[in-house]
Amino acid sequence: VWSEDDSFVVTLCASIGEKTYVVELPMKKMKATDEFSGDCGADVKWSLKDGVLTISGSGAIPDATSVTLPWPAYYSQNIKSIVIGAGCTSVGERAFWRYQYLERVRFENSVDLTLGDYAFAACPALKRIDFAGTGTIVPGDCVFESCEALSRVTIPSTVQMNGTYRGAGSGYRMFGGCKSLSAATLDCAYIVPFPFEGCSGSLCLTFTDPNVRFYFLENQSGHPINTYNSAAVLVGHT
Repeated sequence: VWSEDDSFVVTLCASIGEKTYVVELPMKKMKATDEFSGDCGADVKWSLKDGVLTISGSGAIPDATSVTLPWPAYYSQNIKSIVIGAGCTSVGERAFWRYQYLERVRFENSVDLTLGDYAFAACPALKRIDFAGTGTIVPGDCVFESCEALSRVTIPSTVQMNGTYRGAGSGYRMFGGCKSLSAATLDCAYIVPFPFEGCSGSLCLTFTDPNVRFYFLENQSGHPINTYNSAAVLVGHT
């Protein structure tokens, strides 16, 4: 039963032989305004306050597929915004996959940053992505796939793909399945395979680099984006 200050006590009892041991653990309900912090590897720090998870320090956030990330899963319900700090070098595979309440992601990296496969995929409330850093961002597969609330995005020239079809640096299906996406401005120099597959049929893509290159024009015949988005309006490319 919760007390008036949102705390309660868990009592654990264990009998060993003729002795009984009793341990009382005080617990407190977490509030959105509470502040939590800790380490994420040797030199990466994290803090969570007022719905904002901030990653600071230097180094990589590990893959969520291989380790348990240091912020417990139940914290995710209070995470509305994520800030990736200047010294972060990698966001691991599925690190923030299916964060149901996440609305905004901001990248402030001043060093090269790798985004693992599905790093922010299937976040249904994600509406805003800010690429505010000066360092290069190298995306893996399906990084923002199925973020269905996202309606607009600008991809700066700092986002760089390596021209491969799949894997690290490919950017494959980077925004695939973002069904509300209606406008994207692309300052990047290379357009990857199936970047907007499954997005809105009224999607308008604006290219600012006159020398922009397309995977499908260099490796296959057909539409420069892909056949799944042949109805998309292309501005700045003929």
